[in-house]
Amino acid sequence: MRSRAEHLLRAAAALALGWAIWCGLRGVAATARSATRLGDDPSVLTPALHRWTASDPPASIDLRVASPPSAPTRAWLAAIAALGTVVTWGPASGDTLLATAIDVEPIADPRRAVRVGVAAPAGRTVMLRDVLGPLDSARATRRTGGVGFRVGGPLVVPEAVVGGTGREATRARGTGGDSLLLRPVLIIGRAGWEGKFVVRALTSIGWRVDARLAVAPRADVVIGSPAAIDTAHYAAVVMLDSAAGLSDAVRRYVQSGGGLIVRPAAQHDAGLPAVGAGPPQPGAPTLADSAPRRGLALTPIDTTDTAIVVLERRDRFAAVVARRVGAGREAIEGYSDTWRARMAAGDDGPRAHAEWWGRLVSAVAYAPVIVRATHDRGDPAPLAATIATLGPPTSPGPASDRGGGPALPWWLFGAIMIALGSEWASRRLRGAA
Repeated sequence: MRSRAEHLLRAAAALALGWAIWCGLRGVAATARSATRLGDDPSVLTPALHRWTASDPPASIDLRVASPPSAPTRAWLAAIAALGTVVTWGPASGDTLLATAIDVEPIADPRRAVRVGVAAPAGRTVMLRDVLGPLDSARATRRTGGVGFRVGGPLVVPEAVVGGTGREATRARGTGGDSLLLRPVLIIGRAGWEGKFVVRALTSIGWRVDARLAVAPRADVVIGSPAAIDTAHYAAVVMLDSAAGLSDAVRRYVQSGGGLIVRPAAQHDAGLPAVGAGPPQPGAPTLADSAPRRGLALTPIDTTDTAIVVLERRDRFAAVVARRVGAGREAIEGYSDTWRARMAAGDDGPRAHAEWWGRLVSAVAYAPVIVRATHDRGDPAPLAATIATLGPPTSPGPASDRGGGPALPWWLFGAIMIALGSEWASRRLRGAA
């Protein structure tokens, strides 16, 4: 008969063996839950997210993507991670995640034009599109760190596609954004061809225009309903010629936030510190559509003041400059008789003349922002947002890190062997006795 010691040794061996089997089975189950690696194929990823939401999520998720995941996918994974799942992510083998960002800014333009800036790696092609289709494309350069677009009209869910059009492309999505309150433009000068065609140019692109064009010392041609010169009435003031008696009003208007466009000869009537100008330079003998303002006479503007920003040059001369004055902006343009570019430059002359004056007004216009409440915040910087939400990308670990299960601890194996050996030795010694 077996002794009590033999029974105890065999029971201890059985318990140790049972515990080892239970730990092994639990380890295999835990390993199966941890070995979850997915790609960004929507037909696989979306059902998996639904399944994990409705049942117990895995212990860890490793997402391998060709491009940064979308905002809903990031939010979904972050919610699963908040429940205790370890979420890691990174590029799939052989893929490079492109850093990009999009910024959409409204322009003071009655056609609701917008300026779109896209940050992208140098040499990559950037395509701008919205829900209606592609709009424009350009290649990013090292000097600019991206590309810029000016779109003449409202964008419906603007999107920048960087690096092609397949799954590997990074898509940064902006929003329609806010709009601007555009008040009329006031034109001041002498009655003549220049005033007439500047009025026509701005009205042709949608600006509302008031004008005071002098025909005699006390006689003006009035267009529209000129009001007090302040930011409550005007987005910009254009001074084509001298305007006696208005210097104080114009100075207060600019310093309080208004925009002013002035010629060098009329600076003293604006009531602001004058910017130096050089001797007039003649234009080319003929005007062409390719460079309509090259044929205009030009008064070069001095740029020694560091506060001056050059907006346009003709050869080595500064033709249009801008500066801040108080809370407002002032642009000084040195061309004479710009109407000649409209009339003599060819079939494209009227459009080019109107666009040039429109861009000049947009550069200085006072246009308060109208904030639009929207629930769509877009996805302007997908890679940066993914890193902020899920942490930095990681490299995929070797397959052995996710396979097998925990090995049997050496001490447990030793305890089982000692118990079985002791029980066997006890029986042999008892039989020999």
